[in-house]
Amino acid sequence: MWRKWLEREAEQGDHAALAALRGIHYREQRNKSKQVNTIEGEELDPLRKLTLAGLEAQIDRKRQLVLYRDAQGRDKFTDTGPHIVMHDKSDDSLEAALRMAAQKYGGKVDITGSSEFRERAARQAVRLGIEVMDADLQAIVQDEQRRMQRPPQLSPTAVEKSPPMRPSP
Repeated sequence: MWRKWLEREAEQGDHAALAALRGIHYREQRNKSKQVNTIEGEELDPLRKLTLAGLEAQIDRKRQLVLYRDAQGRDKFTDTGPHIVMHDKSDDSLEAALRMAAQKYGGKVDITGSSEFRERAARQAVRLGIEVMDADLQAIVQDEQRRMQRPPQLSPTAVEKSPPMRPSP
């Protein structure tokens, strides 16, 4: 009964009802498995679609989320407010989701999901200048920061052989 009333009020533009619905939705989602690959943070802006190159955004006001799809209609990720839930594993989708998270969450993120996803996302976040808040990912963050500080190394096949030098007359 309470939820239905909140939904009616939210549809009429009541911002407090929208916030209450988002809180209910957050609590419901919080108990789901941590194996869902997500990027999380403290939401600083109200629900709105953000422009991301090459992605189409669809707002679902009733469920309080924004679904991002590519030009072919494939789901890439969903912005639920405090979470960005990944549907696609590509590097491009991860980068777009991290850039959105940086904008939404003030440049700080928490990463949940499989260990492989968490490592990939943490390394990419470091490369994008996004602060990773997870204490258990700090070793990966520091490793990626060290990698970025090292000068690029040339492989032996990348070095061209120069012609022998002739002695000067």
